[in-house]
Amino acid sequence: MKPAGRTWIASAPMRDRSTRLRTLALSGAVLAAAALAGAQASTVAQERVHVAREGALQASSLWRSERGLDRSARQLLEVIAAVDGAGAPRASDLVGEGEPPLEVLLAESPAKLARRAGRKGERLQFLSELEGTGLPCVALAPHLNDRVLFGTGLPPRTRRLAALAAAGLLRREAGRAEPAWRAAGADQLRAQRGLEAMGHARSMAMEPWISDGLLGLQRALAPVAEEERARALLDLATAEVAGREVFDPGGGFQQVPAEAARMLLALEAKGESPGEPSGESEQGGAGAEAPLELARRAAERLRSVRPRWRMEGGAVASHPVGWMATATQVEDALVLEADPFEGGAFELEASVVIFANSPKFAGQADIVLGDREGDRLLLAVNTREGVYLFRRPARNADYVPLAELHTLEIPPFTEIPIRVVHDGEVVKVEVGGVALPPVRLGDRDLDGAMGFGCHAGSTVFFKRFERRQG
Repeated sequence: MKPAGRTWIASAPMRDRSTRLRTLALSGAVLAAAALAGAQASTVAQERVHVAREGALQASSLWRSERGLDRSARQLLEVIAAVDGAGAPRASDLVGEGEPPLEVLLAESPAKLARRAGRKGERLQFLSELEGTGLPCVALAPHLNDRVLFGTGLPPRTRRLAALAAAGLLRREAGRAEPAWRAAGADQLRAQRGLEAMGHARSMAMEPWISDGLLGLQRALAPVAEEERARALLDLATAEVAGREVFDPGGGFQQVPAEAARMLLALEAKGESPGEPSGESEQGGAGAEAPLELARRAAERLRSVRPRWRMEGGAVASHPVGWMATATQVEDALVLEADPFEGGAFELEASVVIFANSPKFAGQADIVLGDREGDRLLLAVNTREGVYLFRRPARNADYVPLAELHTLEIPPFTEIPIRVVHDGEVVKVEVGGVALPPVRLGDRDLDGAMGFGCHAGSTVFFKRFERRQG
């Protein structure tokens, strides 16, 4: 079978995968950045700038495509406005009459952000302060075709980095002097609360990016003696804060245990619960407590947290319509359950809307029906090649097709219902109302972690993903 662009099914094994300068308004900021190097002038001339403003906040997108400008700037403004409303101080408290608004920039790609920053040859996804402007800047990543971007909106990675940029900008404008680890934790928590408020994140234990970090933190502290865990957690939190500047298309967007530790400490400083969103708007409270005391409470709270997901790659996030998964061209996006299914009969109902990030490639939704230490059952729904049920017997092994359906057309941009029934012996799959041949697994039960995501070069909305046991 011939591969479809870079998206293949049977022809090859599946891959496993800062202080702002307040004197600059937007036009001055962009021109100042361009003036840093004369060689950049032609690039700036080819870019268009669109501005969306609301009170003391402003979002600006730097784009070549006219189509991407307005929508992207407005969506960026929605993010920074939600973060502004999720904590204190507010932008309206920081910007006086006649002063320029607090502003975040959006670049069209990591390569263009790097060129604008005078770092040609690199790929940058985030700068807390773009030289020459003092403004935070986020790059759209991964690349999405204009039509896809218009249909999907900003991808999860970009949206979360924009929230972090807005939180950091508000904190810096307030002039707070605090250790880098405290600042990073406070920024992450405020960004999370802002995304929760706009429906682009669920509670910390449910949101894949943070859930994965909490799992990593629990694993890191598991071998540590009970009486030493607070100190170990604090040591993780106060380690050097790693930046998120460089875009790594194969690096996913996982949260590391140190970030999770900083976020938990920020949570304790505000007196919130990690299981539920909070409407609390103040950053103060217990923030001045001794770090070790905060760490003791955070370590105790961590014991009761039950993270829902672990991330295997790419970027998957909550969305007002369900879940959104976006993969680069070199890495799949996938989340798996943290608590594997123990086996037995079940029904799974899902619905997907599939996009190919570029018209050169196909789009593909992936649903893991069970992963038991690498032995994986995978349902792949591809817009060019049809539907496949695969088994991968071990990590790094090839995916072997168990059932195929080539006659069903999988239209992009259209919601497609999926139903899987396992009676304990036989797996039956329906996609778009059309059934695949039933599969009897034989040598293994259909147990292990379930999950969902998309193949490299795809974006998929999972509007439903529900499993019923028995």
